[in-house]
Parts: sequence; C-alpha cells; structure tokens
Amino acid sequence: MSEHRSSSESHDSFNQHVVQQLIDDLFPDNISMNNPDYNRLYDNLKKWLSTTDIASMNEKAIQFNFYQNCMKVYNQQIGDTLKYVDDFNGIIYRDLFQRLMPDFCIVDHYNSHLKSLSSGLDLEFLPLHIVSIFELKKKLKDKDVGQLLHYLRIVLDYSPSSRTYIIGAITDFHDIRYAKVSRSDNDDNVKYETASKVIINENEYLLHYLTKFLTTNTSQFGYNRLEPLPKDIRIHDTLLGTGANSMVFNCLIDKHEPNQYALKISNKPVNREVLIYKQLYGDKYNIVKVHEYALLFVHPPGRIISKQNLLNNVDIIWEHIKGAHKHNILHRDIRKSNIIEILNHQTKR
Repeated sequence: MSEHRSSSESHDSFNQHVVQQLIDDLFPDNISMNNPDYNRLYDNLKKWLSTTDIASMNEKAIQFNFYQNCMKVYNQQIGDTLKYVDDFNGIIYRDLFQRLMPDFCIVDHYNSHLKSLSSGLDLEFLPLHIVSIFELKKKLKDKDVGQLLHYLRIVLDYSPSSRTYIIGAITDFHDIRYAKVSRSDNDDNVKYETASKVIINENEYLLHYLTKFLTTNTSQFGYNRLEPLPKDIRIHDTLLGTGANSMVFNCLIDKHEPNQYALKISNKPVNREVLIYKQLYGDKYNIVKVHEYALLFVHPPGRIISKQNLLNNVDIIWEHIKGAHKHNILHRDIRKSNIIEILNHQTKR
C-alpha cells in the first residue's frame, strides 16, 4: 500500500505556516451554563486541580491521574468516548499513527455494523470514528502545538472528504491551546490554525475552555456521522493494508459465510474507482459499491506480491499497465506494495 501522506513530516514542520486566531473565532463560545455535563465536569476539574500535586508528577503520571481521578469520576463510562491510549498497540491505531502516539482520542464508535463477534480489531480508531485529539503536557511549549497539528492532519487525511476540518486541544493545566486543520476541495491545500486567549483569570479561563472542549457537541469539531455499512457486511479480523487514501480489511458477508472478501474504506467517494474497475476488468471481478466511501471486492483477499513473483511476472504487470493507459487511466503510484497477487484456480497465481 502507499505511504501515509503525513507520516514522514516532523512536528516542527506544522508550525511553519500557522495562522493565529482568537480562540472564540476558532471554536465559538456557545456553551450553555445550564448544561449539566458542563457544570458537573467543571466542578470535578476544579476539585481535581485543587487537590492534585501536578508539579511533583511526570507527564505520564499526570495523564493517568487525570483520566482515573477526574474524567472517570465525572463519568464512569468515559472510556467509551475518551480513549487514553498510553502504551496502546491496537492494529488500526498503530497503523494510522505509526510512531506518533496521541495521549487521548475522542471517538464516536457508533457504527456497530462494522463490528463482528470474531473481530479483535480496534475499530473505534477507524478515522471515520475519531472525533478529536486531546494532548496533555507537563509544560506546554509553542512547538508542542505542531505535534497536535500533526495528529489532526493524519486523522483528517484519512477521514471521508465530507469532513472539511478537525479541531483538537492541548494543555498543561496552566494554559490551553486549540488547533484546527482544514482542507479545501484540493486535498493538498491544507490550512493550519491555532488559538489562544488573553488570560485575565487563569483558573477560570482554563477551567472554562477545558470543560468546554470535553463536553461540546461532536459537530463543533468538524465531525459528522456517516451512514453505516449494510448490516450484512462485517469487518473480520485483519487490516490488509493502509494506503495514502484508504484502509483495506478482510470482511464477511452473512449470506456467504465463511467466505472472506476485501473491503476498502476510502477518504473519497468510490464511484470513480468502481467505474475504473469495470472499465479494466468488466465482469471478471465483482466490485460492488456498498457505501459512498466503501467498496467490496467479492473475492478472497490477495496478498502483496513477493519479490520473486514480481520479477517472474513483469510482462503480465506491464500488460495491465498498458491496458489501463488505453483507457486513459494513470495509476501514478506503481510500486511493489501496490501490486496484489490474486489466487487463480486454473494457475498458481
């Protein structure tokens, strides 16, 4: 599969072209003080900050203490939406962020049709389920905002194109910064914004904007739910690969069990891709659009071609490339990791 679009960039590179905004311009202050969630978390944070010796803790200890003794006291079920991911090694999470590990992810794991009883995958970390990123630091520095922007860019890159921006927050419990990454119709045109506010009363400022971030409606982060996949399609237990625009899984279809197929979830509508398959292969392979952003390859999943088979079948690969060119189709990313071997019952491959 293709390399991640954001994985090779450093955190510092995300600080180079940042637009500074007022915090209420980036994240409008429309919180109702009558919201019981807001008031309950506000009081909980205030108590936690007044009784916790943050100065004596290291960064990981602060994060764990905050999660266990503040957020879980506020809401015992907080783990369903706010994921503390220290030392988490889930397959999808690890493949999405690679060596980059956010402290907390806010998720909306609503899409139960993506889950099967046999799946051990961390499906809550599918990009279409990640609402926001929340970072905690021992001492917040300006360069740390680049780290947050980096995480947000990765999530946005793999989110459906209907999502045009994502907002996250970073704090050391003395200051708090919001960050926003937006994209235009051209995916390569990305805008980075950060926001702070003049502090008049440090404690009240922090408490309000931290509570606001953790209790606001998910739509304020740029997040929007998608319709679920058809009920009969279940992601099984394997992430087959991650590309620049998509993730591919093995899946089951209830009526075809125990056969396994390949399901591709993309960040772009799949209409054109399905059309390309039809142009190239006709009815040879059954490629079905099952969602605006997902297609199903009704065939047992293949595997990335081995070096030996690549060398032995260069002529076949070249014929496929020429066939695509005859249809005015350019792949633009021909590499070993993008060539899949498909089992053929008449020949070895």
